[in-house]
Amino acid sequence: MVTCKAAIFNNAQWPEFAPYGVTQPVSGACVLGFIATDPDVPPTRNCTVDGTSANYALEVSNPCIRTTLGGRGLPTWFELT
Repeated sequence: MVTCKAAIFNNAQWPEFAPYGVTQPVSGACVLGFIATDPDVPPTRNCTVDGTSANYALEVSNPCIRTTLGGRGLPTWFELT
């Protein structure tokens, strides 16, 4: 079976995925210390089929961003006053 291999890429964990002959979007999960740009939507990238092989695309939609500011445990969107 042709699959995109599980891997950590762009601060997200991507599962092994079998696209069954058609390029398909796959949801990932941000690694510890990171959150999706839109927290309500997981990061996604295509698992692309090319003949007898499948590979994840390099482009990630809704990428994961760091959740801390200067190691102080503050979210990046937290404004210091």
